[in-house]
Amino acid sequence: MQTYQNFIDGQWADAASGRTFQTLNPANNTEVVAQYPAGDADDAKAALDAAARAFPGGRRRRPWRAVAC
Repeated sequence: MQTYQNFIDGQWADAASGRTFQTLNPANNTEVVAQYPAGDADDAKAALDAAARAFPGGRRRRPWRAVAC
């Protein structure tokens, strides 16, 4: 079984709550193939805070140039 983590603020981390969920093999619906962190509001806030630090100025400053088509 493969185990995954969230990637927040440049680091791999389990969900703040420690909760996880599993996915099953669709061919037999019994074999667990992966386990994922069950992120919640605390994890989302941590990710948003990290993004805000990565791009100070937010919407007022465009980190990428617009591409003219």
